Amino acid sequence: MQLPLSLVFFTSTAGHFGYSTLETTIKHYRSKLNGNLDIFQQRFCHIKVRPDEKNKLPDIIDVLLDNDIKPIVTEGTWNRGLNHGNAYLADQYKVYSTQELHNIPYVFSVEDDSPIHIKSGQLSQYLEAAVNTLSSNKDILTIRFQRDGVSNQTWPVNDLLHRVDTYDFQPAISHIKYLYLGAKIVNDNAAHFANTQCEAAFRIASDILSNHPYRYLCFNPELASSHHIGIPNYLDILKTPEFANL
Repeated sequence: MQLPLSLVFFTSTAGHFGYSTLETTIKHYRSKLNGNLDIFQQRFCHIKVRPDEKNKLPDIIDVLLDNDIKPIVTEGTWNRGLNHGNAYLADQYKVYSTQELHNIPYVFSVEDDSPIHIKSGQLSQYLEAAVNTLSSNKDILTIRFQRDGVSNQTWPVNDLLHRVDTYDFQPAISHIKYLYLGAKIVNDNAAHFANTQCEAAFRIASDILSNHPYRYLCFNPELASSHHIGIPNYLDILKTPEFANL
């Protein structure tokens, strides 16, 4: 089964606390989808490259090509904080402006340290449900996998979906046109958003695109959620049963 859905990873040569989590995350998603990524009609990964880390790029590209994922490369410098957020928003605008992505209506966007925690069912079922929900109501902007441990409140819409009031770059299925327009609004008004946290900036821009009460949804966190593995004890995470056999 293929869905009208593209896959986009976001990674960088900087990694997380000295570790690259990209290959682990790709293997994780393959393991949740019968060993491959064929459910997606096309697959991309944006790589942010620091000038002094260009030597890391070939290894990252090799990982992507081994998984039939097309690289999109941007060179730049950044630091953690608002500078990092502003650069990330510019990267998103570049990615979501890619013409090939606009040939497929929906995108599954995933950061390189965000695997999925499926507690009931299969990942493919959630992806298909998201596509069906988005196609049936064009005013719903995105459906995400809420991160484990995040305290944001959710309100049930039905057994599968909950409403959320926040926007976050957790793994999410979205309309490509809304991702493009949200990123364009932010980048066209970069000076206005210069001191705004990146998720908050994208939320402000997205609110212009829809005022539907369910415009931001997540899957019921008791059924499916996401992890965060870009943390200092990454090597300990790799020893856990969920990742040890990848």
